[in-house]
Parts: sequence; C-alpha cells; structure tokens
Amino acid sequence: MKRFAITAALLSVMALPAVTNATNIIGFDLVGSGSQNLISYSNEVTDAGGYSSAGDGFGIYQRGVSASIPFALLDDSLSIFPGDTLGIIDENNTGRFFGVTDTINGDIFPDTVSASWVFDISGFNNLSVSLDIGAMGDFEDAVGFGEEDFFDLSYSIDGGPLMSLFRSFVDEDGSLTYTLSDGDMFTLDDPMTLDGVILSNMLQTFSADILGSGSELTLTLAAQGNGGSEATMVFQNLIVRAPEPAMLALLTLGLLGISATRRKRPV
Repeated sequence: MKRFAITAALLSVMALPAVTNATNIIGFDLVGSGSQNLISYSNEVTDAGGYSSAGDGFGIYQRGVSASIPFALLDDSLSIFPGDTLGIIDENNTGRFFGVTDTINGDIFPDTVSASWVFDISGFNNLSVSLDIGAMGDFEDAVGFGEEDFFDLSYSIDGGPLMSLFRSFVDEDGSLTYTLSDGDMFTLDDPMTLDGVILSNMLQTFSADILGSGSELTLTLAAQGNGGSEATMVFQNLIVRAPEPAMLALLTLGLLGISATRRKRPV
C-alpha cells in the first residue's frame, strides 16, 4: 500500500506540465501590438525629439511604420538595395524592434544614452527576462577614450540599485563573417559578444533571472555606438516572465503528497 501511494503521488506530479512552459508573460513584447503590466516607457533621445541625422538612432522602429529607420540597422540586400553590406533587420522582419547606432554624433545628447521600461510586478516572483539580440560591425573597446561600443541592460526593483542582466563586450582579437539575406558574406574584425557568445546579424535569444521581488521592476538600457557604419545593436521580444501561480500551487501539492505518503510507516 505504501508503494502504491508514493507511486500515485509521483505520477500526479509527472503529469503536470513543466512549470517553465506554463508562464505568464508580464513584460513588453516589442513584436506584439501591446504590452502587459507596462507602467511606463521613457527614452531620453526620442523624448527630446531624436537625433538630427536619420542615420543615427536609439529607439523603437518598425518597417513600413516608422517615418525613418537608420540604414545601418536594416538588411535591404534582398531586393530594396542589392548593394547593401550592413544590417540586421531583413525585409521579411516587419515586427517592432529596438535599434542602436552612432550615438556619438555631435548632437546635444551624451554619448551614452538610455531608455527605461517600468513594469508592475506585484504578486509575481521568480522573474526572468529574455530577448533576441543581434549586432554587426567592426567594434571598438576603447574604455576611457569615449569610443567604446557597448550596451548594458540592467534592472532594479522598487528603486533599488541597478543590477546588470546583459552586458556586451568586444572581442578585439577576433573576427566574424556575417551573411546578409541575399547570401553575400562580409568578414569584419572585432565582433561584439554577450555571455561569451559572438553576436551576429542573425538574432539570438538570451535569458537571465531577476533576483528579488517587489512592486515595480525597471529595466534600463544604456548603450553607446561610435559610427554610422556599425549596426551597434538590435533587439526584439523584450519579455519578462513569471511562473504561473496555479502551476506552482499544483506542483507544491504534488510534492506535499509525496512527502505525506513517505511519513506513513507501518507500526
């Protein structure tokens, strides 16, 4: 009887969907038409009217919707501009994306610029963040000389200290061959890396956990790029997730069932 009870409890847990697959999306999906739990979004560049040159950029863009998009962010090689040699968002990608290029450009803004998203996370725990990132260019890592190419996505909870989620680095000893959508390939030195992975013009998904809980989560993107011939960084699908409370409750009950059956011992 004891063996049967333990087995039944185990089966009840095994039958549950994986908690990581049962999630509430409580973040801001840049590809989607809206957001959930987003309290505010601010961008020091676009809020002040943007850059004076259409080739410089720091903000949210979308093909066919935005009045202009910095050319370095777009891969138009397939049909729009067959001679294109640089870009990340190809002609088939019509979703919203955040792009950064040439922030060191002589305008009134500082070289390093930032944007922030604030989310209501009341009642949520065990949060994580994921996003799809790409970069293309011959980057610089000239720390201390004002010419560093980088991006840093950090978070804070309820106004606490900023904690880094994703910070890029430049591999000044490496090179990478990038392939545009028309098949043409271009090899550039000094690619950008993230978590030891070389970034390319093909978007890659990265994720990280957020430590702590509270009422408001602020995600802050700080970035800098020093040339219009570099698509410093592009990302899509900025999403904050938390496990389904119902799934956590079911899993807890299942585990408690196992624990309870193990306590029953014959006298």
